Amino acid sequence: MFIRQKKNKSGKISVQVILKSRGKFEVIHTLGCTKDLEEVEKLFLIGKIWIEQKMGMQPIDLVSANDRLVLNFLDNGLDWIRPAGAELVLNPLFDAIGFNLVSEPMFRYLVLCRLIYPGSKLRTTEYLARHHAVYIDVESVYRFMDRFAKHYRTDIEQASYEHTVKIMGGSPQVVFYDVTTLYFEASHEDDLRKMGFSKDGKAQNMKATP
Repeated sequence: MFIRQKKNKSGKISVQVILKSRGKFEVIHTLGCTKDLEEVEKLFLIGKIWIEQKMGMQPIDLVSANDRLVLNFLDNGLDWIRPAGAELVLNPLFDAIGFNLVSEPMFRYLVLCRLIYPGSKLRTTEYLARHHAVYIDVESVYRFMDRFAKHYRTDIEQASYEHTVKIMGGSPQVVFYDVTTLYFEASHEDDLRKMGFSKDGKAQNMKATP
């Protein structure tokens, strides 16, 4: 079983539990239908719990007796434990730059995770769930990126530029760009153009220039 979202003609998103059997997909439970993206994320979490209960999934206890004592102490003495050192440093910087003009918490999560635990969008959601009890579906990350490009990108670029000018005491003299996937193509090498490593797998098509 897995969870699927489907948009209808009215623009609402239906979140459903799907069962694949003998090559066919069957809707076995509809969790809800809404236009609210935050509500969609909540329905995803409800769906995961529903699937676990439906399939009778039970956690396997592999904890030793000593570990059990520690866990009992944490359960009775602490509400939550998580790494916070990096956040204590980065959160004030995030706000000082002006990135907090984006009201959606997702932006802060993605920026800080990119610095603390860089990885794919899926690994980012797993990190947030495991270490911060923040449960975000990877599809919600893609939806936010679309909203960011449409509504926030220009303002964030401006805030970043103004902060850079401020700390440098004037106009910046050097600007760095991420060009890891930028490349040029040519049929022949010369003193300026040399064949190099290709992240897109095009190195296998390179041939020595006669």
